[in-house]
Amino acid sequence: MVARPDGPAPLIRPARNADIARLAAVGLAAWQAGIGPLVPPYVAARVVAADPFRPFLEHCRDQVLVALIDDRPAGFGATELGDDCISDLWVDPAYAGRGCGGALLAALMARTAGRGHGVVRLEVMAGNDPARRLYERAGFAVARQFRAYDPVLGVSIDKLAMTCPLTADVTLG
Repeated sequence: MVARPDGPAPLIRPARNADIARLAAVGLAAWQAGIGPLVPPYVAARVVAADPFRPFLEHCRDQVLVALIDDRPAGFGATELGDDCISDLWVDPAYAGRGCGGALLAALMARTAGRGHGVVRLEVMAGNDPARRLYERAGFAVARQFRAYDPVLGVSIDKLAMTCPLTADVTLG
């Protein structure tokens, strides 16, 4: 890990039960900052009221990795089904630019490679340019663009399916 100019590099570890409340708050804050502005206000209000992160984290905790800055959870990422698909990557906006997203992405890619997969895939909401740039820096390329119903949002949205070939040495440049 490379230390960021504005503080220590994030430490990545598996999620623990004690992390769930903090990670749910991180997920919601990151969602509000990154996705909330891309959806209609009534959709954003519904997601905030439902707070879908806690049940997700309780259900998928064993597939979640946490980024810590100064021993505080600053972000998390997951392969919800334990397969070759990164389902989630959320960083608290207060920690943006400190390497959490890149460190989580590299760890999730390494975990996927360790499971024997030669390619990792993910989907990102079209218009979420900061996330797309992070993924492209890691070697992801858009495989296709499509419109699909999102059960969490309750509406159809435009998404990008992205893939990245995995190598024995998964790092971010």
